[in-house]
Amino acid sequence: MTGVQTCALPICYGGAVGALTAMGGNDLGLSDEEMAELVRSWRAANPAITAFWWAVDQAIKTAIVRESETRLDTIPGAARTLLRFAYRAGTLMIRLPSGRSLVYPGTRLEFSPDRDQSIITYFGTDAAKKWTRIESYGPKFVENIVQAVSRDILADAMRRSGREGYRIIAHVHDEVIIEAFPEGSADEVCELMGQGPDWAEGLYLTAEGFESRRG
Repeated sequence: MTGVQTCALPICYGGAVGALTAMGGNDLGLSDEEMAELVRSWRAANPAITAFWWAVDQAIKTAIVRESETRLDTIPGAARTLLRFAYRAGTLMIRLPSGRSLVYPGTRLEFSPDRDQSIITYFGTDAAKKWTRIESYGPKFVENIVQAVSRDILADAMRRSGREGYRIIAHVHDEVIIEAFPEGSADEVCELMGQGPDWAEGLYLTAEGFESRRG
């Protein structure tokens, strides 16, 4: 991961100086003031993303308070719903465009005296793999959503490639490894992976790949 990627990744999901420090910002020679300026500059240059963070945050809090479902459209007032947030019996469910749902058991709003505001918590596993109550907010939920949608897009591409006769032997993050000798080509696989699922109409996708011989 490059220095630019190290800085951009946590900022994309609401991270500030603390997150940049944890990702090695100081090792890159950045001071706290420089990292704070990076955060300010990135957010100023990406207002739609920052607005999306807090739209998700508000939609979740509204669903919890009302114990009902809230929706988030791609464009305010548009007919197409991008995400649905349902809260029932203490469980938050985020319905993705694919129809799959992310589930957060034991979700509730708690008042934080230190911040003088309500925070969202749910039960899950922490970094130590311990089942505990976890705090979250808009940007973190957006990270979950983005990763889940990316998984759904990859799964769709894998099914499409399989239907065309390609034998997938492994996949890593956003990459598939295919055993395809002597038939098939990397160019054809890239074309298949760039088509996109029906539920993501209009989403621009592209892929690149290479061929090599197995020793």
